[in-house]
Amino acid sequence: MKNKLSPLVLNSNKASSTHVFFVVNPITVIITRMIIDKFKLNKNKILVISIRNTDLSILDFNSLYIIPNRINNLYDKLFFSSSVGKKVLKKLKGSQFIIYASWATRELHFLMNSINYKGHYYIEEGQGSYMNHIPFSYTKVSLKDKLKNNFKNRVNEDDSSGYFYRDDSLGFIGISNKAFPKINESKKIILNNLNSLKVYYKPKLIGIKTIGLTCAERRLEDNNWRKMLKTIVDKLPENSAIKAHPSFTFSQKRFNKLKKMLEEISNKNIRLLENDVILELEMLYEKKKFIGPQTSVSIYAEFFDSTFENLKLY
Repeated sequence: MKNKLSPLVLNSNKASSTHVFFVVNPITVIITRMIIDKFKLNKNKILVISIRNTDLSILDFNSLYIIPNRINNLYDKLFFSSSVGKKVLKKLKGSQFIIYASWATRELHFLMNSINYKGHYYIEEGQGSYMNHIPFSYTKVSLKDKLKNNFKNRVNEDDSSGYFYRDDSLGFIGISNKAFPKINESKKIILNNLNSLKVYYKPKLIGIKTIGLTCAERRLEDNNWRKMLKTIVDKLPENSAIKAHPSFTFSQKRFNKLKKMLEEISNKNIRLLENDVILELEMLYEKKKFIGPQTSVSIYAEFFDSTFENLKLY
């Protein structure tokens, strides 16, 4: 990390402010841990919000696991509200706070309206962080577009709206110089303390060199889990593993269903990985080969000197 950038975070590390991290996948878990360590944030002033049941094993801090239900989601979409944001504010109990999020989500917009909000950063989260998104001015967005973006609360890989990052953030934090390609260098913070994470994470896949990856459930037109698994299994050798997309693992019931299906399909020694396996950290210990659809893992496989083979699943 360039020294000239360090004050960007350090100046915001006020004793009165709680650092609120929204983690949505393993990469955001990694970035969160690195930020906390790099800037020696007060462990009593940290709140981690796990979305989609993201595992927090290496983030032993005050935390909330939140999986919004359908009724809350519908209400939030219609009334510019956020059930997640309300739970965060309740947990904060009136404390001032700084937000770390992956993009301009409904939760971020909602929390920015609080009198205790003191600023926000964007943190690297995968593919989206490597796309040519240019920050936008929220005040210049039409009501129609505000309604549309509030309703979907997601920016897909092929999204052309440009509403990914607000232009009023404090900065952008990542682990690669290639992240946030359209962001001015003066607002980017590139962390360099990856190896320090070995203190918190012990490898679970030593000796397992090949790992298959599922796509997101929404990608499957016929919602055919079995067909997807069969395609992956056919490409994997003995003594390999499969890592499922969070859409298959945010509940134990869904994970168990996928695991049982894999056991029925495969006669090879192939295991379905639990949520606490972080592929990016496994590569700190041993090079891997990944086989799956286009995903952020392809970016990090190159970053960690491993390999990635594309597999069409949808």
